Amino acid sequence: MSRFTTHILIIEDEMTIAMDVESRLKKMGYIVDGIAVDEAEAVEMIEKSPPDVVLMDIQLGDSMGGISLSKKLQHKNFPIIFLTAFSDAGTFAQALDTEPAGYVLKPFRDDDLQRTIEIALQKAEQEIRNEDSFSEASPDAYFIREKGQLIRIETGDMLWLEALDNYTKVYTPAKTYTVKSFLKEVFEKLPAADFIRVHKSFVVPVMKISRIEEDTLYIGRQSIPIGRQYRAGLLHRLRVI
Repeated sequence: MSRFTTHILIIEDEMTIAMDVESRLKKMGYIVDGIAVDEAEAVEMIEKSPPDVVLMDIQLGDSMGGISLSKKLQHKNFPIIFLTAFSDAGTFAQALDTEPAGYVLKPFRDDDLQRTIEIALQKAEQEIRNEDSFSEASPDAYFIREKGQLIRIETGDMLWLEALDNYTKVYTPAKTYTVKSFLKEVFEKLPAADFIRVHKSFVVPVMKISRIEEDTLYIGRQSIPIGRQYRAGLLHRLRVI
């Protein structure tokens, strides 16, 4: 994963410090999704758009709230790095119990922070490859890893798939799932006879296409663009009379 496509969430209640960290990260090339100042705001932001990495201060408010929050987020599929001024053995032991991806002491150097982030990302990517966040259960279903669980999705329930940076969104009638894999990787696991790539950012099941108008296709009421380089391949797959 390139740092230029890496999304980072900062959890820090000292806004001056948080904005300094944000500025440094942006200069390094990372994408900062935002700053959360407490647990409630952090959880809301994570549920809305899961980051690739979380940078979290151990002390949130008047307590070691970062450690408590980290325990609650352990089942999430992103690494957590502590940014802290606490170097005592007791605090470090408590933090270590949450299995963080890194522990960076304030004040820190930019290159130390960047190295910690890159190592955390590399380790997370390896774990994902080992566990696989989108794996075939049978020719008719797949498992998607979500919030520490493996969710079974019937192939016939997939309406379309959309690329979002290094993620893939899988749309079904009941829910939208986020897979931490590139669209190309997910597409390669789908049955070639049933799915087709119609745009650099979209894959659709051929049988779900309801109509086509110029450079747009429809699945029900949902419009999906057709990329110029994919149009001929799509038309070749359709039974046109």
